[in-house]
Amino acid sequence: MGNPATPTTITTTSSHCRKDTAPAYDRLAPQYDVRWARYVRETCDQALRYLDGPNPQRVLDVGCGSGEFLRRLRTRYPAAVLTGVDPSAGMLEVARRKFEHDPQVSVHGAYAERLLFRDESFDGVVCVNALHCVRDAPGALGEMVRVLRPGGRLVVVDW
Repeated sequence: MGNPATPTTITTTSSHCRKDTAPAYDRLAPQYDVRWARYVRETCDQALRYLDGPNPQRVLDVGCGSGEFLRRLRTRYPAAVLTGVDPSAGMLEVARRKFEHDPQVSVHGAYAERLLFRDESFDGVVCVNALHCVRDAPGALGEMVRVLRPGGRLVVVDW
């Protein structure tokens, strides 16, 4: 990995996912955080290092899954408005339970290739552990850039 302060260009022509993975993640949702704890912890820690900088006001987590990275973002940036999107209803239900008493965090059903937000809506966009499940990775990255404010930070970590 490069220096967190140095932008990295990623070139990709396709994702290995040829089908909708949401149903599989719906089934995994109840045990996902426990089953994949080490992987989630390590990738979230890496993403937080890359996100370091001025405190963001609004952050979008693309492929938020169970909301674990949103939970870490909430701890790091308690004043930020956090939004997550994911196509898995099961994972979103787990995420909603984590934030049921936090009006500054919302999660929505959506695919990374079709984000629901206006241009330049967020000063931070993150995608952790999800890009490998996106059918159109270049299209998803284009959407992430579209919703990012000028000077904002885009962080993608996927192992």
